[in-house]
Amino acid sequence: MERKQSLVENISSFKKRIKNREIEVSVVGLGYVGLPLSLLIARKGFKVRAFDISEERINLLSKGKSYIVDVEDKEISDVLGKTFFPTNTKKDLKNVDVFIVSVPTPLNKNKTPNLKYINMAIRDIKSIWKEGERLFIFESTLPPGTTEEIIYKKFSKKGKKFYLCFSPERINPGSEYPFYEIPKVMSGIDEDSLNLGVYFYSNIFSKIVPVSSTKTAELVKLLENTYRFINISFINEFAKLCHLEGVDVFEVIEAAKTKPYGFNAFYPGWGAGGECIPTVPLFLSKRSRGLGMRFSMVEDADIINESMPLFWHRVLKPYIKERIFVFGVSYKKDVGDLRNSPPLKLIEILIEKGLKVNFYDPFIEKIKVNGEELKGIKPTKELIKNSDVIVIGTNHSTLPYDLILSSGRPVLDPFGVLPPSPFVISFSHGKIEI
Repeated sequence: MERKQSLVENISSFKKRIKNREIEVSVVGLGYVGLPLSLLIARKGFKVRAFDISEERINLLSKGKSYIVDVEDKEISDVLGKTFFPTNTKKDLKNVDVFIVSVPTPLNKNKTPNLKYINMAIRDIKSIWKEGERLFIFESTLPPGTTEEIIYKKFSKKGKKFYLCFSPERINPGSEYPFYEIPKVMSGIDEDSLNLGVYFYSNIFSKIVPVSSTKTAELVKLLENTYRFINISFINEFAKLCHLEGVDVFEVIEAAKTKPYGFNAFYPGWGAGGECIPTVPLFLSKRSRGLGMRFSMVEDADIINESMPLFWHRVLKPYIKERIFVFGVSYKKDVGDLRNSPPLKLIEILIEKGLKVNFYDPFIEKIKVNGEELKGIKPTKELIKNSDVIVIGTNHSTLPYDLILSSGRPVLDPFGVLPPSPFVISFSHGKIEI
């Protein structure tokens, strides 16, 4: 009874310090998730020690400069030196009460989850955790069971009292929807952790959705991403079938959308890109095999998505002699993000074949292809006319579509954004050899 009462008093004291903004928070990992989250927490009046091992990132932040398209410089300068303190020095975190980990969890070459950044974050936190209770919240996407089976055990070896939560990130780069209004799933390793985690995040986000276990929350994230992953692969296969049938797949989709229930539209293109969609579903594949099950739908979807740049290369081969011009190289419309970008994979294939590739992307100045830097070129009528074929790699809103159409060159349009033309190669019209 005394121990239970002591825990209640400890949580009550922690909550009071949260309410009075007397705690320090550290967000570990300042990428597309960590930086916006750090700034949001800082705007809510908490002192944030934003930590990243990248000296380049910290130098930019210390000058009030952003390196992420969704974050404006002013968002940084408004809180810099007041409640927002970027650092890559671990000792600056010694008085932090709440650690939020948002480091990457990529795939290994054999497509299994790589937790090295998670383990590095745990190691760094433990090295400066000398005394006092701490609240740990992991936002990084994790394989099922990781919070309970790995993270909890590693912190337990420290022999100190702590609270541990998992809350999967739901940030959508390029979206105008405020991410703090996206319902926040929250789980805890025990009742006290969940209680404290929900209370802290309720000071940050508009709505908290508590779930029964950390494994449940981990699977929520995997379900969300896998749902999109499988549907992206399905619509690309469906588009190929429609083309063989002589039917415009985009017309089919638009008509299907009129059904008021049971249908969500997905569109064909290059396959899956970004940090999460092409990688996170493979966490399920690895986990299921460990349980004696083959998650065949995920594995088949992965094959389809991986094959799309190769598919479009086959489509382009009859038109290519020497030069190709690519409009848009990022993985997503109106976002300057190259992570797992399918059109970038096409460029790699073309250059490996000894072809000359030029590109233009309003959000990206340069790319690295097979270790070599390639700078973007502003398109001109002459440059386009001298290209064998034009490729719409990303359907950015600001691309010069009139220039593309007026060039008289063959144009690959995987998105169906261009009107019918003898020069346009698309699932909606034009000849495609499948």
